[in-house]
Amino acid sequence: MTSKKLWTREELILAFNLYLKLPFGKMNKSTPEVKKLAEILGRTPSSIGMRLGNFASVDPFHINRGIVGLKNGIRQTQPIWDEFLIIKKS
Repeated sequence: MTSKKLWTREELILAFNLYLKLPFGKMNKSTPEVKKLAEILGRTPSSIGMRLGNFASVDPFHINRGIVGLKNGIRQTQPIWDEFLIIKKS
C-alpha cells in the first residue's frame, strides 16, 4: 500500500493561484498549465485537476451557478480561499 502525499500549504497556494488564472473548463489534467504545475510539485496532473475542482467547490461564483465541484477537499481549500480572497458581501 502506498501512502498519500499530503498537500502542503505552499502547494495549496500555488494550486489556488493557478485556479484563479484558468477558465473553469480548462481545470483538467490535459491543460498545459496543470501539467506544468504537476511537474513542479512532483504530483500528477490528475491530482492538480482534482485540487482545482476542490477550489471550485468553495467558489461563490460557481456555487451561485449551481456548480457543485469536488467537496472532499474543502477542509484544505476553504481556509486558503478565505485567507486570500475576501469577497465583500452586500
